[in-house]
Amino acid sequence: MRKISQIKSFEQDFELFEMDAARIIGKAVRSGGRQGRQAELLWHEVLDTPVYDQLVALPDVIADSVVGAMCEEQPDGSVLYLLGALAPADSPVPEGLEYRDLPAGIVARGEFGDELTDTIRKAEEQGYTADWPPFTWAAELFLLPEDEQSDDTNVMPRHWLVPVKKS
Repeated sequence: MRKISQIKSFEQDFELFEMDAARIIGKAVRSGGRQGRQAELLWHEVLDTPVYDQLVALPDVIADSVVGAMCEEQPDGSVLYLLGALAPADSPVPEGLEYRDLPAGIVARGEFGDELTDTIRKAEEQGYTADWPPFTWAAELFLLPEDEQSDDTNVMPRHWLVPVKKS
């Protein structure tokens, strides 16, 4: 099994990866539930601004990438959405940004354009299940070279990252 740092742009197949402990650093908003689709508004707020340049410049575990991570689901269905970088554990957090630490484990990377449920189903077909408690998270993975060459900007997300464990 390859390390998550070996994910490269234009690799389209579903695959399982080993992930060392990591830190998601970015701008955060509570989205879904009563709050509505705030994650989408966050993208519009951050794209083409110095904040986006700051996020892209952060150290990342997966080269040339940005993630939209969802965690901390609330009873009303809302989640904390972090738009930022999947950085090495213990990376410094710039002022004005938030972070969440992720445990080491196995991560499923979905195919380009898959839904979250497709990624989970493909993991199950290989004998794995989503590994969410005690810290539930999943992330949209955007590989910048793929985004630059994609004609379809409506394919959102590009890939999913989901923590998994043997069934």
